[in-house]
Amino acid sequence: MALKPCRECNKKVSTEAGSCPSCGAPDPTRVLPLKKGENIYEDIWLYAKPAYDTVLATFNFVTAQLDEDNAFRIFSITGYFNRGIFEASCEHHNLDKSDFKKAALYCFRRIWDDEGYKAISNEKKDSMALDTYQRMEDGLRLDDSVGKMCSNIINTAKKSFKESGAGCFADASKLWKDPNIQFTETPITRNVKNFFSKLF
Repeated sequence: MALKPCRECNKKVSTEAGSCPSCGAPDPTRVLPLKKGENIYEDIWLYAKPAYDTVLATFNFVTAQLDEDNAFRIFSITGYFNRGIFEASCEHHNLDKSDFKKAALYCFRRIWDDEGYKAISNEKKDSMALDTYQRMEDGLRLDDSVGKMCSNIINTAKKSFKESGAGCFADASKLWKDPNIQFTETPITRNVKNFFSKLF
């Protein structure tokens, strides 16, 4: 008998239970989908998710064969690329640009809702999403080749997602193979590297 958290009270309950013994919620382990338009940020995430999943699967395959430094380099490119996918989804949904940050944070937070991260508390996941976004902002604020490179990765992803949807992983792969894309050891990128190494 499998146990999962109740969607209402979060207490463990059998997946076969007709109702939660703690709060009475019917079918307590079934996740109820949001209706379209009920949460614009969820709509943005769901629209971007197939592309995100494809890029992630390709990333996992590629990095399994690399040393730590090259895996980190591709991981960094992928983070900015995912942000570009999320921003393209924001544009598709005609979200006001002033709300892009909230939407990107929401999407980065939804990444941590994957089954593989269930041992991490929600508060920690919120913190990791915010840190991820902030580290990217730090990179984008650099007034040098690193800042331009980060911006170019985001823009490449946005354009690719608009043109080919989930198939945009081919453009992510081109960026991974580009030897000119390097995250130099500036204090900020060392900070980013230390942060991401704690996560994975």
